[in-house]
Amino acid sequence: EQTDIQKLELYLDQHYMDKLSLESISQQLHIGRTKLCALAKELSKGRTLSYLITQRRIEAAKRMLLQSSLPISAVGESVGISDYNYFSKVFRSATGVTPSAFRKNGRDAASNFS
Repeated sequence: EQTDIQKLELYLDQHYMDKLSLESISQQLHIGRTKLCALAKELSKGRTLSYLITQRRIEAAKRMLLQSSLPISAVGESVGISDYNYFSKVFRSATGVTPSAFRKNGRDAASNFS
């Protein structure tokens, strides 16, 4: 039997690309909203549920930027952030670089190894 924290982690891993809210996650996992917030804090070392969701989305976006040639707007959409400008802003605040700079830097680094 999984702990509530494991359930939350698994749910976020499988659904980060969906439109998520405290309410929807609470209903899906049958966990009260207050407890859900507490679990998120525990899981993220004091951060919020939305921080956890954003982290999942950014990690997935990083992989996609390096492994695919999808347009950046499509990468944003596929990780659950359909507004290109908002995706760029969130990505940059999480990583320190824009999605296009991240892709270029990652590809440059990869070509240095080959």
